[in-house]
Amino acid sequence: MTKVMKKALALVLALTMVFSTVIVSNAAAKKTNKVTVNSVATTKKLTVKKGKTIKLTTGVTKCKVKSSKKSVVSAKVSKKTVTLKAKKVGTSKVTISKKGYKNVVVTVKVAKKAPTALKTSKKKAIASAKSLEAGKTWTVTANQKVKAATSKKSVATVKVSGKKVTVSAKAAGKATVTIYNSTNAAVAKKVTITVTEKAPVEVTPEKATVTAGADGKYTIVSKLPATPDKIVKVSAKVGNTAVELSGDELKEITTAVTDKKVVELITNKVKGQKDKTIKVAGKDVTVVSEYDAAKGADLKYAGKTYNVKADNAAGTVTVNGKTAKYDAAANTVTYTGLTKAQADKAQKALDEAKYSVLQ
Repeated sequence: MTKVMKKALALVLALTMVFSTVIVSNAAAKKTNKVTVNSVATTKKLTVKKGKTIKLTTGVTKCKVKSSKKSVVSAKVSKKTVTLKAKKVGTSKVTISKKGYKNVVVTVKVAKKAPTALKTSKKKAIASAKSLEAGKTWTVTANQKVKAATSKKSVATVKVSGKKVTVSAKAAGKATVTIYNSTNAAVAKKVTITVTEKAPVEVTPEKATVTAGADGKYTIVSKLPATPDKIVKVSAKVGNTAVELSGDELKEITTAVTDKKVVELITNKVKGQKDKTIKVAGKDVTVVSEYDAAKGADLKYAGKTYNVKADNAAGTVTVNGKTAKYDAAANTVTYTGLTKAQADKAQKALDEAKYSVLQ
């Protein structure tokens, strides 16, 4: 073989490799066009009754659609909707195509009778809506082998075993669960799942511990019955005054404490409110002075003035020289600088407090 022939052959081989690589690359680059019916991925086969119309949804626009037997199934497309009309008994292959995407082929069988309707195993209608508490489950057994899909896994998940579908409620919100025949997604049932938060339970904390210091001041350590984010209401009685914290106010306070942003909380509460009345734990409190980094803020309640000051870095709140500090690791609140009488009153209030806690 001459040198010229060898070079020519090498060139041909090189070009062949290049073209092969390009062809393979182009084939691999084709994307998947997700086609659904009833909001779930289409099965490769659909069975419908003669005269019925079903609609498929494509993942992309400007698709082309072709029916292998137009006399059996007619097909047309508009934007992302493919409409199929079952015209006469028979079978037709419907191809959905678009340049750069893999073809989707669905075999549509047109029957005289409608496919068996999806019901429970006892031939009753499957509920169209179901309410569940977070953490609970709902199980339905169908009259045929099924699959299922959920629109929001963060709210509700699904697990399927043959004819049985188990829905697990995860978090508050709404999700649509679609139950459909395992080989014919045209037979389906949509169920709106509404998940509510777990009902809180009322608990009493552990007894607070009291210790006396060498300076004659007392310290109280109170362990919370749950982490602050799980506490939805606190009820206590300090002396003859009933105090209750719940809802947005409690959330606002616990968030500020755990994030060490109590200074910002107090500042925002009293800003522009001098000589005005604000609500604190359901009580009318008058703002005597706005928050000052060095002096704190003065608030008046029941004829008495209270100086409130916070230290974000230290994680403390001080009221008239008495300091409270939250320890996230131990989930405790420590109160320091109390007199014996104040310690006795505080201990009684803490021990008898009621907490509504999410499970």
